[in-house]
Amino acid sequence: MTSPYERLVELSMRMRLATDEGQLDWTAEDDTTFMWTGSSGAVSIRSRDRDGEEPFELDVFSTANQKVETLGSEWAEDERPAPWNDPLARLYRAARRKALGVDRILNDLLAELPRAREEAAEAAAASNKR
Repeated sequence: MTSPYERLVELSMRMRLATDEGQLDWTAEDDTTFMWTGSSGAVSIRSRDRDGEEPFELDVFSTANQKVETLGSEWAEDERPAPWNDPLARLYRAARRKALGVDRILNDLLAELPRAREEAAEAAAASNKR
């Protein structure tokens, strides 16, 4: 991929992988903006329209909280998405999931419910005994 955004795309892909592996902690700045702060600066990913959907925007901040770079979802005149749209969308979803604790909440809710497979097996065994 050759574009002025190549390093930002690499940053977004590496951040998504690190997030998926549990190595980055994100915070929710609002309902659709999520921030990660490192020792060399910070990164936010947000839904530009504040609807949780594309277009997404990645902002990079210095340690002085100055915005130094931005990468946003774009489309060509023929409606083809820019090659970096998918990495931004994937990072947004991973950051949101981490900041809001979605995986923990789902695990907790699932732990409260009977397992569907076990319940179906028990129902089948009960009907076979009849």
